[in-house]
Formats: sequence, C-alpha cells, structure tokens
Amino acid sequence: MLALLLSSSAVAAPQRIVSLDYCADQYVLALADKEQIAAVSRDAASERSNLPAAAAGLPQTPEGLENVLARHPDLVVRAWGGGYGLDSSLARLGVATVTLGFVDGFTAVRASLRQVGAAVGHPARAEAVIAQMDRRLANIAARVHLLPAERRPWAVYLTPNGATSGAQTLMHDVMTAAGLRNQGARGDVVGWRRLDLETLVMFPPDVVVASFFDLRFLDTDPWRVGRHSALQAFLDAHPVAYVPARKFACSTWFAVDAVEDIFRQFVAPRLMTAQEGGHP
Repeated sequence: MLALLLSSSAVAAPQRIVSLDYCADQYVLALADKEQIAAVSRDAASERSNLPAAAAGLPQTPEGLENVLARHPDLVVRAWGGGYGLDSSLARLGVATVTLGFVDGFTAVRASLRQVGAAVGHPARAEAVIAQMDRRLANIAARVHLLPAERRPWAVYLTPNGATSGAQTLMHDVMTAAGLRNQGARGDVVGWRRLDLETLVMFPPDVVVASFFDLRFLDTDPWRVGRHSALQAFLDAHPVAYVPARKFACSTWFAVDAVEDIFRQFVAPRLMTAQEGGHP
C-alpha cells in the first residue's frame, strides 16, 4: 500500500525552466510562475511577442547547448530553438525537454497548451486558457453561422515574402472561424505555398488578410514580394485586414484576437445587411 501511494504521488514542478525561442516563450510565460523561469529567449520581449511585459526582468539566453546548461535547467521548452539534436543531447545529460510540435489549427494549439501546462506543473492554467479561447471562438461561430456560406467573403492570406495558406493550417482555421472563405484552399490545396502575384491580380479576392508587414527589418529588404509595386497598388485598392506580426509569429491562442478583428471588419457588416433582408 505504501509503495502504491508513493508511486502515485505528484511529480514536483520544475523550478529552473529555460525557454529557447519566442514561440516557446509565449507558452512558458503564460503558464509557468515567473519564479520557475531561469531564462527566456533573446526575443521574448521583441515585436513578435504577445507577452513582453511578462518577460521583463527575466534573464535571456542564447540557444547553444553550453549556454543552456549554464542556466542549470530542470526543464527546457522549445519549438525550434537550439537546432536539430538538442533534445537528445539534453536527454543524455538528464535534462527534461518539451518540444512543441507543428501546429496546423486550433486543435493543435490546445494540445500544445496542455503539453506545456502539464510539463511546468500548471495544467489548470492551460485548461483556463483553452476555455477562454473556446468561448471566444464559439461566440464568433454563433454569429458566422447566421450568414449563408455563399455570402461569406473570399479571402487570401499574404505575407511580405509571398507566403500564403491553404487548408490544414492555423491560418485557414483563423479565416474560416472569422467567417471568410479561404481562396488559397480552393481545389483542395493544403499547407503553405508561395502566392502567385499574377493570379492574385487577375482573380482578386474580396478581402486580403496580411500579416508581418509591421516588422521593422522589412524596410531594409527591397527584394521581398511585399515591396513589389504591383502588389502595393493591389493592396491600396482592396480591403485588407492588417494583422500584427505578434498574433501569427507563433501558433498560439492569441490568433483568436485576429479572428475577432477580421470578423468585425469584414463579416459583421455583411451579416447586418443579410439580416436586414438585403444582399451583401
């Protein structure tokens, strides 16, 4: 009986957590106590972060193995930070690691929250974040449902480097949750690909969802598709939802902010017109 009780006792929460990239930072900062965090990445308070205030005062560390070990971690959380092979190196040294998997929708965001919440010893916090996210998604879904599918705007997602999104991506989930139809997913296209600028101009969507255009370093890179004069003219002439980079830089629950903003800008007016008996 004593052995059974000991084996079922709770595992102590980690007290020296190191986060290795700004995506891992979002999860660690949201779910762990500040006193548990030994270090975050050097981008934890950057323009890609949704939680810069939470990172204030915390030590920052580069990604290399020696830098990580210098923090004496009992848990390392990462998405890509540290590069290939870091997990196995840390495992040989007895350091626990959580590596966030590829996120292809809100279902995977929930899984990542639960994964990190359990690892840092605060699963209830993860469930609270999930519950709030789901309440907000359900509120929008109830209103989107009132707009017939054929009246929902067609949309294309666009980044400054010309990336766009098909189905089976978080971006697809964001657009459909907001009440848009993803033009990039027509013909059963899935995943990420480069947008064909000529096709965009010849077959324009009703709405463009654009993100990462607010990053400062873009001003010094004249070769990006986002700087093309034809694309600039197109964006000037069409409705665009500019989403801050921090909402999409990582696949997190903060994407719900974009869902609500896109719905308010481009779907709610059509819903109002439809309910008044007109044709949006």
